[in-house]
Amino acid sequence: MLVSIRNFLVCKKIIDNQRSLIKTVNFRFTFLKSAVVVTFLSLLALSFSMQTVTAQTDPLTLAEVLTALQSKSGGLTLVQKNAFILKRVQERGVTFRVTAELEKELRTAGATTALITAIRLKSPGANPTPTPIRTGTAPTVKFDRIWVDSNVTEDDVKGMRIHTAFTVSNMLNTSGYLAVYFEKKNGDLLKTTNTKYSTKGGQVAAFRQITPAYNPATYSDFSVFIPYKEFNLPPGDYDLKLDADLIYENGDMIQHLDFYEFVFKNPKPVQSTSTAIITFDRMWVDYDVTENRKTGMRVHVKMNVKNMVGVESYIAVYFEKQNGEKLYSDNDAYRSKGGQTAVYKSLNPPYASSDYNDVVFFIPYEEFNLPKGTHDLKVHADLIYPAGELIQHLSYYPFRYTKK
Repeated sequence: MLVSIRNFLVCKKIIDNQRSLIKTVNFRFTFLKSAVVVTFLSLLALSFSMQTVTAQTDPLTLAEVLTALQSKSGGLTLVQKNAFILKRVQERGVTFRVTAELEKELRTAGATTALITAIRLKSPGANPTPTPIRTGTAPTVKFDRIWVDSNVTEDDVKGMRIHTAFTVSNMLNTSGYLAVYFEKKNGDLLKTTNTKYSTKGGQVAAFRQITPAYNPATYSDFSVFIPYKEFNLPPGDYDLKLDADLIYENGDMIQHLDFYEFVFKNPKPVQSTSTAIITFDRMWVDYDVTENRKTGMRVHVKMNVKNMVGVESYIAVYFEKQNGEKLYSDNDAYRSKGGQTAVYKSLNPPYASSDYNDVVFFIPYEEFNLPKGTHDLKVHADLIYPAGELIQHLSYYPFRYTKK
């Protein structure tokens, strides 16, 4: 009897152990199967954004570009993802246009200036100059170094000179540009209304044309100058950086060269110890003139400035209705900081009494943003300091504009 009970207990323990083992195996199998499924789904999700960019031929949407930039798939670095997306943008185009808000969103996602430029060129309605036909191997650039001279003067204007050294191959007789873009260290773009020193989107930039006459061509010191006043920053110290690229004439990237961080110290403007005396003479307008293939009007100002030697200032020309209602523009090249339609010319009087016989401003009619019909408008001209403080109001000039 005791033997039977003992055998029963042994058998029960064996059965219990087997059941425990089966549960453990089942749990481990279920966990392993779930892990495999999760891993597969994760890899699928991570690679989906890049696959959607490559597998189709339709123009890229904003969502596809942002997803591809932010994806962790494939182990690509941000630089590699930018280059990957840039190529697809050039091949397929995009379905959207870059506004100031979208540009900020793209940069927050990690888009480079080169990618944003390519998107602008391929956006709906864009009409860029075609990339020149190139034969043989694509251009390659061997970058050497970049350095900066601070507080230099060109044509009585203080600024910085950016030097680059590089060798370019397979670009014989093909024109391009050294493009240097400026921004804050945190990625915020510096903006200017001066089209001579800006991209189409209004970012502060300096360009110098390059057309290699040799293959390869070595540039041991290829430099470009940028006036400090184009940074449009109030007095203070700023951590800035520049982005140097080699690009084709239409903005397509040839190769990114380098970033360079620097500190910009903007002192308070020197105020004359004597009271400025502004003698306004007259203002006149040329209508229906064309500049850069745009039709508009040219405003002329004649005046004399005393006691402002070396004091930087601007003639600001604002546009408004004759009842005082302001006109507004969404184009950074033709607007004030508050958005009013405006154009500016900088002054830095070289003499105790400086004559300005014909300071000329051009404004395209399309910047007026008015409905069809006849409108009674006026030009409002002021002399201001760089930060916007009024030195002296100059004059008003009424005119009539008809939009057909």
